Formats: sequence, structure tokens, C-alpha cells
Amino acid sequence: MTAVQLPPVLEVPRIVQDAEWYPARKLDAVPRRLGGAQPKYPESAQRHGVTGILKVRMQVNTLGEVESVEIVSAQPEGVFDAAVLAFFKTARYQPPQRDGRPVRAIIDERVSFVLNDAF
Repeated sequence: MTAVQLPPVLEVPRIVQDAEWYPARKLDAVPRRLGGAQPKYPESAQRHGVTGILKVRMQVNTLGEVESVEIVSAQPEGVFDAAVLAFFKTARYQPPQRDGRPVRAIIDERVSFVLNDAF
């Protein structure tokens, strides 16, 4: 019986994802949101002249995708929340980096709803 020589099995390096979610202060730089879009101003709030400001906290993965989003604070409460949550669920960011490698990060962003006077 003749022995058959099999080709060597190549070892593929495994990329182990860091399990930690890093706060922005521990990143090389705070990732910027891609694109210039803003959350849609709710028509009822705009019609009634309501302005507001919200603080949003997101978990952004190594690809720059938002995995979760929550409203940390809102003034006034409940008026702009749905528009902001819908917007950030589909937002994309520069991939967060720490020590030059992609990591998962927690990013806070402030959103202002201000009426523009159009004359």
C-alpha cells in the first residue's frame, strides 16, 4: 500500500474580539458619525414651536454599526425620543479604535432640535 502525502493544513489566525465596551475617553479618538444627516424633526413639535435637546448613549461595534441606543436625558421628555432612536439605530460611525485596532465602544452624542426661521 502506498502512503498518500496530504498537503499541510494551514493555520488561520483567529481574531479574538475584545469583549470590553470602551468608553470614548479610552479610545484613540472619538469616532465621528458618517454622513451629514440629522434626526427628523417631528412635525407636531415643529408645528407647535417646540425645541429640545437630548443626550444619547450608543454601543458601536468594531464595524462602526450601532448595536444599541438609549436616551440618557431629554428636554422636553418624550417629544423627540422616537425620532432620535429611529435615526441612531441606522447610523454608522467610523470604527472605534484603541491602540490602533478596532474595538467596541460606548459613545455619547448630544442632539439639538432648533427651529430655523425661514423668511
